[in-house]
Amino acid sequence: AKLAEQHVQQLDLQNQVLLANAEDYNKQAAARVAEAEASNEQLDKTFAAAEEFAKGANAIAQQNAVKAVEDMFANKYKELEGWRQEVLTDHWENARRAGMEASEPYEYAEAVATERSHAYKAASEQLTAVAKGLSDQANKASLTAGMKRMNGDVDAADVLAKVAKGMRSHGQEVNVYAKDLQAESEALSEEAPKFLERGLAAARRARYDANPGYLPPLPMNPNFDFAPPR
Repeated sequence: AKLAEQHVQQLDLQNQVLLANAEDYNKQAAARVAEAEASNEQLDKTFAAAEEFAKGANAIAQQNAVKAVEDMFANKYKELEGWRQEVLTDHWENARRAGMEASEPYEYAEAVATERSHAYKAASEQLTAVAKGLSDQANKASLTAGMKRMNGDVDAADVLAKVAKGMRSHGQEVNVYAKDLQAESEALSEEAPKFLERGLAAARRARYDANPGYLPPLPMNPNFDFAPPR
C-alpha cells in the first residue's frame, strides 16, 4: 500500500511539473506570436515607407533626367553660336540693307539738287521778267524824257533821263543775277543724275562687302525657325 501511495504521489508531482512546463511553453508561444505580429506590422510600415520613398525617388530621377536633357540642349545651343552666326545669317538680306544705307545719302543729295535746281530756275525766270519790266519802263522814261526835251522842258527831261538810267542799270543787275541763277540751276540739273550714279556704285560696293560670296536669301526666317531653348 505504501508503495502504491508513493507511486501516486510521484505521478501527481510529475503531472504538476508537466503542467507547469506546459503553461510556460504556452506563455512563451503567446509571446512569440505577439512578437511575430508586431514584427509583421513593422514590416508592413517599412514596406509602405519604402514604396513612398521609391515614388519620390522616381519623381526626382525623372526631374533630374529632364533637367539633364535641357542642360544638354542649352549647352549645345551655346556651342553652335559661331555656326549660327555664319550659317543662319541672312547675308543676302544684310547686303540688301547695306546697299540701301550706302545709297541713301546720295539719293538725298540728288533730291536736294533737283529741288534747288527747280527753285533756282523758277527764281531766274521771275527775275528775268522783273529785269525786262525795268528795261521796258526805262525805255518809256527815256522816250518821255526826249519828248519833254523837245518841248523845252529840260529840267523834267533830265529827271526822267536819270530815272530811266537808274531803272536800266537796276534791270541789268537783276538780269545778271537771273542768269547766274539759271546757270546754277543748269549745273545742279546736270549734277543730280551723277549723285544717283555714285549712290548705285556705293550700294554695289556695300552689297559686295556684306555678301562677297553672293549667297542667296535664306529659305526660312532664322529668328523664328531656329528659336533658342528656354
